Amino acid sequence: MTIKPCEQCFTVAAEEGHVLVEGQHGLAATLTPEAAIDSADRMLEEASTALGQRTMARVKREVERR
Repeated sequence: MTIKPCEQCFTVAAEEGHVLVEGQHGLAATLTPEAAIDSADRMLEEASTALGQRTMARVKREVERR
């Protein structure tokens, strides 16, 4: 990964039947409600995977130190 990950949550709002997303580094998107729900589901799944990867990397480092 070459870009530093954002540590702040996105700003999300509903306006005129659309979902507006804004974040760091100029992130901006306008989504349909359906696309927003699908994106949220995907983000939750991938965030869970990333947390597992982080945990496994930490455990591996601890085991290697022994």
